[in-house]
Amino acid sequence: MKSLNSVTIIIGIVLLSILNISTIQAQEPTPPSENKAVVYFVRTSTGGALIGFKYFDDNSYIGKFKGRNYLRYECEPGKHTFWATSENTDFIEADLKAGEIYFVEVKAQMGLAAARVKLLNVDYGKASQLKKVKKVLAKKEGVTFEANELLEQQEKMASKISSNLERIAEKKQKKEFTIITQDMHYMLK
Repeated sequence: MKSLNSVTIIIGIVLLSILNISTIQAQEPTPPSENKAVVYFVRTSTGGALIGFKYFDDNSYIGKFKGRNYLRYECEPGKHTFWATSENTDFIEADLKAGEIYFVEVKAQMGLAAARVKLLNVDYGKASQLKKVKKVLAKKEGVTFEANELLEQQEKMASKISSNLERIAEKKQKKEFTIITQDMHYMLK
C-alpha cells in the first residue's frame, strides 16, 4: 500500500512537470507593432517582493511594479537608456532594432532599508535564465498603465528623474555597464 502511494505521487509529479514545461515552452512574447521595438522588463524572483521598482526610458517614466511580474514596453527603435530605481538606481544601455523583442531581467538584491534593483541582459543561450523569464510570462498577465497615470507620475518625479539622469551620466564615465545591441534580440519560434 505504501509503495502504491509513492508510485502515485511520483507519477503525479512527473505529469505536473511535463504540463509545467509545455506551458512554459508554449508561452511566447507578443511582437511589437510595425516599426517599433519591444522590451520586456521581467522580475523573476520573489526577493524583495513588497518593494516596487520604478522603470524609465531615458527621461520618461514607464511604470512600476512589485514582485514577480513583467512590464511590456513598446518603443521607437534606436538608442535608449533604460533604468530602474528603488534604494539604488541601475541602468542598461540599448540600441534596439525595429520589429524585435528584447528581455531585461530585473533582480532584487538585499539593501539597507529596501531591495536594491539590478538590470541584466538576458542571455538567450542560457537555458536556466530564459526558462525563469518565460515562466513569469506564462503565469502573469503583466502590468499595464493608463497614459494619464504615467504622466502624473512623470510630473511628480521630474526633479528625481533629472538628478538620476545626471548620476547615470557620471556612472557611464566611470565604470563599465550593460549594453544591449540590436542583434541581442529574442528569436520567436
